Amino acid sequence: MRADFARAHPRVAEIMAPISRLPANESITEPNRQLDVEDREPADVARDRMVTQRFVTEE
Repeated sequence: MRADFARAHPRVAEIMAPISRLPANESITEPNRQLDVEDREPADVARDRMVTQRFVTEE
């Protein structure tokens, strides 16, 4: 995220901080496998990942 955007929108920066701290390999490899190998829908993979990381609830 660009610094000027983060300064202008501190709440967005706060919400995105835990996501930004995830290791790149861990956060990308498994979702990519699900998309490529399992042919899952991107929205489903993203939602499952956010639930797993406890950024959102399943409801």
